[in-house]
Amino acid sequence: MPTLAILCGLPGSGKSTLGRKLKADRGFFVVSTDTLRLALNAGVYPKQTGGEYGRLEPVVWELARLAVERLLAAGHDVAIDAIAGTPKRRAEWRELARRVVPDARVELHWCRGTWDSAERWAKERGIGADEYHEIRTRLEREFIPPSESEATELVIHTPPTS
Repeated sequence: MPTLAILCGLPGSGKSTLGRKLKADRGFFVVSTDTLRLALNAGVYPKQTGGEYGRLEPVVWELARLAVERLLAAGHDVAIDAIAGTPKRRAEWRELARRVVPDARVELHWCRGTWDSAERWAKERGIGADEYHEIRTRLEREFIPPSESEATELVIHTPPTS
């Protein structure tokens, strides 16, 4: 039975790093919404200003949904690397998995790292500090921590202590 791993957490929390680990250790295919954004925009992260990001979002989410659906239907384990910051968004992924494979295992991986910064966004996304802080504040305000009832298994990943 295939597994869907929903990787949730704020930007810079370790979702993509965990996705690479799931690929290496367990053979998961990883569907990353950030990677789709880059692929659709010639390797450049789409800008929030001017509406470019917003115009791509419906396409990004449809491609992500289609990829997860097709991979699960073919019997593969899949991880969705996206913020998945609300119970509603996580339920959409869980319900998709169970529509495709009724007995699919759903793992919810909550990444709680804090490797994000305005400098990182400037380098990777070309976003200035003011816009970064505005987006980050909104995402933090909207994020609702997951609960055990949302998946077959909830795994919490915390940053290593030094």
